[in-house]
Amino acid sequence: MAEALTAQEQLAVEEFLGEVRSREQPHSAGLVSQPTAVKFLMARKFDVSRAIELFQAYKNTRIKEGIININPDEEPLRSELLSGKFTVLPGRDAKGAALALFTARLHRPDVTTHKAVLQAIIYQLDKAIESLQTQRDGLIFIYDMTNSSYGNFDYELCVKILNLLKGAFPARLKCVFIVSSPIWFRAPFAVLRLFVREKLRERVCTVKAQELPSHIPVSSLPEHLGGTSQYSHVAWIQSCVNVHTNTVQGDTQEHDSHDCVGKPAALVQLGVQQHKRRRYTVPRPHKHTVRFRAGRGEL
Repeated sequence: MAEALTAQEQLAVEEFLGEVRSREQPHSAGLVSQPTAVKFLMARKFDVSRAIELFQAYKNTRIKEGIININPDEEPLRSELLSGKFTVLPGRDAKGAALALFTARLHRPDVTTHKAVLQAIIYQLDKAIESLQTQRDGLIFIYDMTNSSYGNFDYELCVKILNLLKGAFPARLKCVFIVSSPIWFRAPFAVLRLFVREKLRERVCTVKAQELPSHIPVSSLPEHLGGTSQYSHVAWIQSCVNVHTNTVQGDTQEHDSHDCVGKPAALVQLGVQQHKRRRYTVPRPHKHTVRFRAGRGEL
């Protein structure tokens, strides 16, 4: 059941929808729904002008990176999702913020692309912000560099992820923790700070693994980060796929769509005609398709 909005918030939703739809072509004016509007407004504390700027930044980022369709059954996205490189943990911080974890040692710049990594992040975060608590209480990003090497580091990708989280995705980014950064990271980190917005710089901090529990409850952290949480990444990915599948089958009572722009083809129809139009579908198991199974680490 959707959270009840105040009268002032409802007015903000109507203003957001009116402004966004007035900017779009007539055939795509109805693509942006109320749940989508609420997500962007929540991320900017119901400041309509800032929420619209965020919506446009999100669309522009998707277009720039070529992320028009997000199909979890297509490679290389499927492998990215199952790698566990990026995940959303089941626990939260003491103030209710959701916890997103990026494990640097699992990233291989030579065998993957920025597009695939960003697709995997957006796909999972879209599921995470279906939670009203996450919309209200925000997100903490943990960049775990434990046992990573210079070969795992991708400076340009880091900049893209930070800019996405802070200025081009409908989530309130509360803090970024860089965990167990090696000595060689000091120089790239100093340069990285210069290329992100000043407000974001204030929210990025480096901590040792043993210090992380002083910022996040032990019960919410995985064991390798000093916590007690035993989470299943495969089960999390299965839950993302299930939400997506239910949407295709017509169950939209609890969520708008997996893609927070509103409708599966929204980006294509919202001024992205320069990209090849492709059908957006959710994988349905058949004899040639591998099924995601919750709670199992196998394909």
